Amino acid sequence: MASGIGVILFIFVVVLIGGIKILNEYERGVVFRLGRLTPYRGPGVVFIIPMIERLVRIDLRTVTLDIPPQDVITKDKLPCAPSAARLSSTNCSASATS
Repeated sequence: MASGIGVILFIFVVVLIGGIKILNEYERGVVFRLGRLTPYRGPGVVFIIPMIERLVRIDLRTVTLDIPPQDVITKDKLPCAPSAARLSSTNCSASATS
C-alpha cells in the first residue's frame, strides 16, 4: 500500500515540475486554458497547469532580413542598385498567435 502511494506521489511531482517554464526577457508567453486565451505571462519563471494550459512563446526581438540589391534603371536612363532591409517585430502578443 505504501509503495502505491509513493508511485502516485512521484507521478504528481513529475507533472508539477513539467509545468514550470522559463521565459527569457525578450519573450512573452500566451497561455491558452482549455482553448481560451488568458492574460499573457511575462519573462521569468512561469507555472502552467499541465494538460489544461498550453503556453505559446512569442519572440519580441526585431528580425532583419537582407534583401539582395537589384539593378534598376530610372526614368532618365541611369542605372542604380538600391539596397534594402526588411524589419519586422511583434507589438501585441495576443494578436500574433491568431
